[in-house]
Amino acid sequence: MVSYYRTAHKAIPRAIWLACLGWEATRPTNNALPRTLPTAREYAAAHA
Repeated sequence: MVSYYRTAHKAIPRAIWLACLGWEATRPTNNALPRTLPTAREYAAAHA
């Protein structure tokens, strides 16, 4: 399926394209992903 998008045989779905743009805008700067996800409380505290 990915090869269709890579070769431009099919258009990338809008939701996927927007998710990719969002990832590029918010991706970590040190190229390391977190090993655990924050809890809802931790996430809310970090974004308050």
